[in-house]
Amino acid sequence: SKGRAAKTTFTDATVHGLFDTTTSDNTAIASDAYGLGKALTFAFDWVATAQQAASAVTAKEAMKRGISLIAPTAPTDLTPNEYVRLKTSVANPAATVATFEIAATLPPAAVFASSIPAPTSITGNVAKWRVTAPASGSAEVVYSFRTPTQDSAQPVATTISSVVDTTLTEIANKSTALAVVGYATRSATVKTSIEALNPTPAAEKQARDKAVTYLTDATTKRTANSLQDAIESLLKVQGELDKLASLNTLTVQVQVGLLIKTVEREFCLSGQTESYCTATASFSSNGAFTDIDSNDGNLKLIRVRGGGPGSPSTGTLGGVWRVGSIIKQGATEVKSVDNFTTYTSGKVYNWTFEYKGNGKTIFTLLDPARPATIVTQNDRWIVKNALKFSVHADAGI
Repeated sequence: SKGRAAKTTFTDATVHGLFDTTTSDNTAIASDAYGLGKALTFAFDWVATAQQAASAVTAKEAMKRGISLIAPTAPTDLTPNEYVRLKTSVANPAATVATFEIAATLPPAAVFASSIPAPTSITGNVAKWRVTAPASGSAEVVYSFRTPTQDSAQPVATTISSVVDTTLTEIANKSTALAVVGYATRSATVKTSIEALNPTPAAEKQARDKAVTYLTDATTKRTANSLQDAIESLLKVQGELDKLASLNTLTVQVQVGLLIKTVEREFCLSGQTESYCTATASFSSNGAFTDIDSNDGNLKLIRVRGGGPGSPSTGTLGGVWRVGSIIKQGATEVKSVDNFTTYTSGKVYNWTFEYKGNGKTIFTLLDPARPATIVTQNDRWIVKNALKFSVHADAGI
């Protein structure tokens, strides 16, 4: 950000661009793996660079390539009942309008969800669309479905045909791989992977053994249909793997994350109505932060609130960040800690939320120009509690 210097130290990142200097820290653009995706760093003021007429074209091209680099690829390692979105496009090189039929054959146990445009027909697991592409133009179909609920290696088969009167002529076909791995198969692989870890420090060996124990416990709880407790045990597996500082556990931790995702979907299929159980979640507008869910009976959340000075919807709280740790017992608030700090419109603020163990949490709102705003909660937080962030701002802020 303008006016403040930051130095980035790279360890295993891939360098894509360098500053024209002879110093050792001359990396300008770098990328690295980040979970199942990628992260990209521009170590310069890209906005100011793009605003300079002489470099605008180069800056635009760099951003386009950067977005292409980090854009997620179609996953090949899927979980049961996962929401998948695919796009099929067809180009028309002719000088006249053309009609095409796009047919997608889903795995036999997959469930079609929706598409834009709507299908012309759906028969069994085959969806078909008739689309019209303008001269020298293109047309596309974007559709979504749920993967099978069990292990599956069946791909999505797509066929594109030209349509002339009533005659269809196939012009292209493609097979999109979909490997769905169920809980039993994945958990067995994860257990083998964890057992194969061989750290030297005694404390790390104990952490590895605890990870195996928690994984077994998660499987037992899932079998007993205690799905929330199973998720809690899987989170503990991740916690123990975090302690293996001498080893790279990224691959196995990603697999544990997919186990958590699998159990979450099973939880949703059991009749739950939480927003994350729907195909697409939605945000609700609530300036007063009164929508405290009580189905847990003891829900914890963090409130973050900002508004413009003198605004009608925020009143005396306009122009401040309000940060509070709230505990609800049913509909009754049993403990609340609030802190306030004025803010500057358009300025970036950083925050951290730390779970310190034994129920203690610390929320810190960071502003380099002044002391941090800190809210501490000393008890009652546990692993399976939800963390909810709500932000309110008036129009134009």
